[in-house]
Amino acid sequence: MGISRKKPATPAPAPAPPPAPPPPEPVIQYVERTDAELVAQGWRKATDAAAEIDRMRKQLKDAEERAETHRNAEKQLEADRKKMEAALAEAQMIKLELEQKASAEKARLAYEADRVRRSLEDERERAARLQDALLAT
Repeated sequence: MGISRKKPATPAPAPAPPPAPPPPEPVIQYVERTDAELVAQGWRKATDAAAEIDRMRKQLKDAEERAETHRNAEKQLEADRKKMEAALAEAQMIKLELEQKASAEKARLAYEADRVRRSLEDERERAARLQDALLAT
C-alpha cells in the first residue's frame, strides 16, 4: 500500500474586486443636498426651539396663575386682618363701655349702700332715743 497522493486542492477563485465607487455627483447637486440637509437641520432646530418656547410660555402662564392666586390670597388675608382689627377695636370699645357702666353702677351702689347705712344709723339713733325716752318715763 503505497502512499496515495491527492492532487492539491485548487485555490478558490480570487474574490471579485470591490465595486467601483459611484462617480462623484456634480457640485450643484452636492450643494443642493447640503442645503436641503441644512434646511432640515434648521427646521429641526426651529421646531425644537418652538417647542421650548411653548414649554416656557406654559411655565410662565402657570407661574402667573400661581402669582395671581398668591396675590388674591394675600388680599383676602389683608381683608380678613382688617376685619379682625375692626372687630377687636369694636370689642375694646364695648369692653370700655361696659367697664364705664360697671364703674358707674359700682359708684351708684356704693352711694346707695352709704345712704342706706346712714339711714340705718339714723334709725338706730332714733330708736335709741325713743327707747331712752320710754325708759325715762
